[in-house]
Amino acid sequence: STPQHNGEWVYVGCVAGINTGVISNIELVDCEVQCHRAGSSIGMVTGINEGTISNCRVTHGYVHGNGDGGGITGTNTGKIVSSVVVGNGGKNSDNPKDYAFLHFYRVEKSLGYNGGQTRSWGGIEGYATPTSNIDNVKVEDVFVYCQFVDESRIDNIGYLVGHNQGDI
Repeated sequence: STPQHNGEWVYVGCVAGINTGVISNIELVDCEVQCHRAGSSIGMVTGINEGTISNCRVTHGYVHGNGDGGGITGTNTGKIVSSVVVGNGGKNSDNPKDYAFLHFYRVEKSLGYNGGQTRSWGGIEGYATPTSNIDNVKVEDVFVYCQFVDESRIDNIGYLVGHNQGDI
């Protein structure tokens, strides 16, 4: 999904943009989510999780954008338990879409994108707030492709979590 949005922030996920309840027993296979907007949080299951995500499995697919991003959620203030993300295995190809599970694209601040803010990308979640908790999660074969035009920016990239302030 590629939303057109005029607000300050947009939250994009295949199951929910914002989760404030419970999402459980979901399996996503070969899905794609893209959002090319500075003020965004994107994930394969939810853009932002404020509730509970449990027993979810994400297998293969493509998450592409320039906000915060993750294999399950872009931003987590809630709980993620007993969930698995299986990437594309870093296949040999000239096209990142063929091998990258997470494709982070950072462009210059002077072009008006990203607002000069730090961005976070991870296999489970991109940005984890102090109230967040992840437990019994697994990430396999996730390749993160980072494309930086403005290399002076600082960003957080992690196999599980890009920027963690919560409990793992």
